Amino acid sequence: MRPRWPSPSAARYGSEQPTRPARPLAVLALTPTLLTTLLASFYPSVFSTLRRDPWALLHGELWRLVSPVLVQADFLQSEGRWRAIAVWGLVATILVIAERALGTRRSLLLYGVGALVGHGVGELWQPYGAGCSVAGCGVLGGIVGWLWRAKPLPLKIGATAWLTAAAVLTVLQDIHGPPLLAGACIGLRLSRAVPLPERWARDE
Repeated sequence: MRPRWPSPSAARYGSEQPTRPARPLAVLALTPTLLTTLLASFYPSVFSTLRRDPWALLHGELWRLVSPVLVQADFLQSEGRWRAIAVWGLVATILVIAERALGTRRSLLLYGVGALVGHGVGELWQPYGAGCSVAGCGVLGGIVGWLWRAKPLPLKIGATAWLTAAAVLTVLQDIHGPPLLAGACIGLRLSRAVPLPERWARDE
């Protein structure tokens, strides 16, 4: 039997109601990145204006804390285009799952937090890059944190494994670790506001 996801109204009133089709958050979040990346492939100055750049950041270009999410740097290199497409596909999948489980606004919040945290540390650890993978990690972390309170052991083990991986990546100064951890912290709080599906909220 497939678990039913709680709708926003179910989270508010504590009752489970039929869910409505998820809004196209993945399309809304990724379309600007795709369009800007295509533009940057013709006009390289777009990439240099939006990418991570600690020197420019220190000189007042504060938008560089989040603007790198608008350009997928891999796509600008011919050998990296398939990798960029794979990243977009993974981030879109994560957004679809998160929107259905947590709602549009919460998923968008996680996306923004992931972008800010990932590119914020990226200014120090991995300057001059760009991409939306860190934003997707924020959303993934939110799902992981939300599932961490689940009762079934496989879900608990899986969530713990992701949290461990996030900690290891952070220690290794990989920019995907901090947004995973930040998203997980938010997800833990969301687990109080957004109930798990009934079969996941109890021991089997």
